[in-house]
Amino acid sequence: MATRERTASALRGLGCTVLPSAANFLFVRPPAAVSAPRYVSQLRERGIIVRYFNAPRTSGHVRVSIGLPQDMDRFIAASAEIFDRKGRLMRTATIERETKETKVALSIDLDGAGTAHVDTGVPFLDHMLDLFAYHGCFDLDVACQGDVEVDGHHSTEDVGIALGRAISEALGDRRGIFRYGDIALPMDEALVLVAVDICGRDFCDCRLDVPAERLGTFETELADEFMAAFARELGASLHVRKLAGRNSHHIIEAAFKGLGRAMRTAVSIDDARDQAVPSTKGTIL
Repeated sequence: MATRERTASALRGLGCTVLPSAANFLFVRPPAAVSAPRYVSQLRERGIIVRYFNAPRTSGHVRVSIGLPQDMDRFIAASAEIFDRKGRLMRTATIERETKETKVALSIDLDGAGTAHVDTGVPFLDHMLDLFAYHGCFDLDVACQGDVEVDGHHSTEDVGIALGRAISEALGDRRGIFRYGDIALPMDEALVLVAVDICGRDFCDCRLDVPAERLGTFETELADEFMAAFARELGASLHVRKLAGRNSHHIIEAAFKGLGRAMRTAVSIDDARDQAVPSTKGTIL
């Protein structure tokens, strides 16, 4: 069957193992870095239903029934979206959130190159998110329309909400991540400690003690609001502490760079435990 063989060849090209078959279905083992249940879950989110088998001979395999050529094209395309070039699940998410005060559209790729396109209507926040993305190696797109004629509070907090929520969605069940990340990041005379635990419980202790009340149109107390919203939606324990510093710009810049660096470590895949949830409880959700 030409459609069956074409499907098998495409899946092998994505790093899957496909058992020989003369029937109207294939048994497919996803790449080593991805469990079969996670593969099934990702396919179902895209409207594609397959069966997961855990019997001795087919343990870890997904059964894929061969359908019409156009159906299999859709299945192959979905699988190509799910796996990255290293045979792992793509860790991306898009969030759209609209209230009476703001409209936020945000997309993130946790395994990106640090490229950001940001327009929040708050120039200083744009600058900070550029730094966060670059130092986290996240590809980040943010567009926010907010009531900045009032002030930047709603836009800053709601972008923090969307960013935390997007990263949470991209991480899925948290399987394989390091979970923890921390850094004491210097920025000239400023030194800021950032430590994060993606633990499923939200807590934020942000103590930046910024001398200036404003940087451009940005009220500096909004840095605390952003961090709190981010931690709450991510489900993380976040500590941000100024250890030294006099220049207000340097202090907040060190905090956002530090957040990017700490998050880069926390969401990285632990090759020694790439199929394990990083908790003795078996879950952190």
